[in-house]
Amino acid sequence: MGDQCCVKKSEVNVCAMNVVNDCAERGVKLTSDFVAVARKEQHLQNVLQAVEHDRSQQPNLPRCKRKLIASLR
Repeated sequence: MGDQCCVKKSEVNVCAMNVVNDCAERGVKLTSDFVAVARKEQHLQNVLQAVEHDRSQQPNLPRCKRKLIASLR
């Protein structure tokens, strides 16, 4: 009986939590801010290529970031 009560309280607490994918939201915000500032398409493409090259040179990226980068290609 006591275990069920604890489980129910835990369930209520978990359901009340707000979950945010902070990494994804920061990436979206950074990209939107950059696109708003970048005025020329060629400049934007050059920067994106530089970022992709830089990321390919860093093999120690966390696994989730590598999967994200691979899915964008």
